This record gives sequence, C-alpha cells and structure tokens, in this order.
Amino acid sequence: MPEKLADRPRWSWYAAWAGVGFGIVGGVLAIFSIGIFLLVAAAFGAGRLLGIRSARASAAGLISGMGLPLLLIAFINRHGPGTWCTSSSTPTSRTESCSEQWNPWPWLGFGVLMVAMGAIEFAWRRRRADERPAGELAVTQRSTT
Repeated sequence: MPEKLADRPRWSWYAAWAGVGFGIVGGVLAIFSIGIFLLVAAAFGAGRLLGIRSARASAAGLISGMGLPLLLIAFINRHGPGTWCTSSSTPTSRTESCSEQWNPWPWLGFGVLMVAMGAIEFAWRRRRADERPAGELAVTQRSTT
C-alpha cells in the first residue's frame, strides 16, 4: 500500500474511536450501574486502537463518540423539563405513569457540538492527508518514529 494511503484517516477507524468515546462518557454517566464495565471496555478499545498505527489518524472519532451519550440523554428527556405522564388502558384497567424529565437543550447543544467538532477534525485531517505529497509523508513518519 502506498505510504500516502497508509496514514489516511478512515471511516472505520473513526467509528471505532467513536465507540471508545461513547464508552468513556457513557461509563462516567452510568458509573453506579454498568459504568465500570463500559469504562473497562473503552480502556481496552483505546489500548488496542493506540497499538494500530493507521488507526491513530482517525482519533477524532473519540470526540464525536463522547457527544453521542449526550444526544441520547437529550432524546430520552425530549418532553422536558418538567413532569411527563403517559397512560395506557386495556379493557379491564387503566394505568398512568409519570416521570420527571430534565431540560434536554443543554444535553443536545453539547452533544451536537462534540459530534460536529470530531467530524470536522476528521474531515480536515482526511483532506490534509489527500493534499500532502507522498514524499512529505515519508519524511514526517521517519521523524516521529
């Protein structure tokens, strides 16, 4: 494979890094339930990805992945802020359940910001790798390793 394509950021590595970012933030937010398992999985994934030289170029996916749990929380609280009640009925009974919803707007704002920042960084690195001459890439690789 030509050296120019070896270190070009790839979407598959970007998605893998996004999974690591999701695991980090999701693990912190759910630390009292499944969080520790998510953090261990994220640490394992990050260690594996750091060991693959071509995957490091797509590490911007980490930032995008960190925004995904925030978007999930915004979606779950989409009827907030305040109390949200739902009811269901069957021919024999009627039930109603209510839950307190958080304000989804801060979660949405930070989630969109982080996903966009990671995607923009990834696109910028990808474009920069396409524009860089192959000789310059080889010189950069020798000086950093």
